[in-house]
Amino acid sequence: RALFGQAELAVLDRRMEDAAAALEDCLDRASSEDVAFRQQINQQLYTVYLHLLRKGIKRRDLEAQDSITIGMSQTAGTTPQEIQTLLCRAEYLERKKDYAGAALCLRNVIRYYGGVEYPISRLQFGDPDRLLKTAQDVMANVRNQLPQQYYDQELQRAHDLMTKTLPSYFSAASPLTPTM
Repeated sequence: RALFGQAELAVLDRRMEDAAAALEDCLDRASSEDVAFRQQINQQLYTVYLHLLRKGIKRRDLEAQDSITIGMSQTAGTTPQEIQTLLCRAEYLERKKDYAGAALCLRNVIRYYGGVEYPISRLQFGDPDRLLKTAQDVMANVRNQLPQQYYDQELQRAHDLMTKTLPSYFSAASPLTPTM
């Protein structure tokens, strides 16, 4: 249980890689009979995996997205988490250009969760590619308008980070609260 406490501290400190490693180790050490504790670990681990997936999307790291979505599927404990995991996995497979695998994930969502209402972000309606392009154009325009002063490098890094973060807002792993 001390390891679980260390993992929770890592989450609070936003050290998600450390938190994931500690929680995975904690899950390995926990007795299979301690169902409540294993469920608590899985709840924390799912949240950590979701955060790491957003980071992987931002970095365009397909290998990380693969292992993280697999981890999410092993720790999802509620129906919305299971749906979100399948949607995230489908998006990863689509980015990998494995369209048959992506279609299989989406068919499973329809087959097993077709009758379940699942809220999604408003940004996923309409034409997300056009909206993302518009947001990137706005960010490029903002960069041109930034003052050339003392903190030019810092402003450039902040701008670049915000621009790289945009795609995660249009994914199933979006940090936005689902509204529709």
